[in-house]
Amino acid sequence: MLISVIRTAILYAVIIIAVRALGKRQVGELEPNELVITILISEIAAIPMQDPEIPLLSGVVPIVVLLFLGSVTTVLTLRFPIVRTVLYGKPSIVISEGRFLKDELKKLRVTKDEIEEELRLKDVSDISDVKLGIIETNGRLSVILKPSARPLCKGDVKK
Repeated sequence: MLISVIRTAILYAVIIIAVRALGKRQVGELEPNELVITILISEIAAIPMQDPEIPLLSGVVPIVVLLFLGSVTTVLTLRFPIVRTVLYGKPSIVISEGRFLKDELKKLRVTKDEIEEELRLKDVSDISDVKLGIIETNGRLSVILKPSARPLCKGDVKK
């Protein structure tokens, strides 16, 4: 029993270090490779925690390898834009000049209702105010309002 507690504590420490190495992001902000690494780390660490017959290094070594692969992937995506496009995709325009682009919504498997919900969360009540609506590679909706719908700022006021 004590061996299981010690093994779990060691793996816990390794996982904490691994997650910290991935950076400070919320789960919803993880890039695809980071999400895969996180899931794999949890799966790999569970095996030696549950079975004392399996050597502890059988859990630690794959975690270190995954961290290395994640770092390599990050470097490749920073240095080579084509790698980033292949791994993460490109932003998609789903609203243009106040109209939904239905073909793009179908391709992304997103409904108008979901986009309208995101617009409401961004305090946009009328789609006709939207010049561009873009689903970013992280899944978030970016909204560019038409000039007539943008809030006034200090530079807009003439003396």
